[in-house]
Amino acid sequence: MVSIVNGESCQREYKADPASESEALKALRADAARFKADAIIETQCFHLKPDADSICYSEVSCAGRAIQWVD
Repeated sequence: MVSIVNGESCQREYKADPASESEALKALRADAARFKADAIIETQCFHLKPDADSICYSEVSCAGRAIQWVD
């Protein structure tokens, strides 16, 4: 394993498109690319409920393990 990686999607404006799992996964892949990972395993995504302190009307957060192949 190289690192734990995460990605988020946030709907910051009321009339904007809602947060999506696909956008959160895209951000997750970008985070894994920073570590030159070959793959991401054990990925999980969560639809988070906004609270009073949240800046997002809707939010999706994904996490996984970035790995590199060993020669």
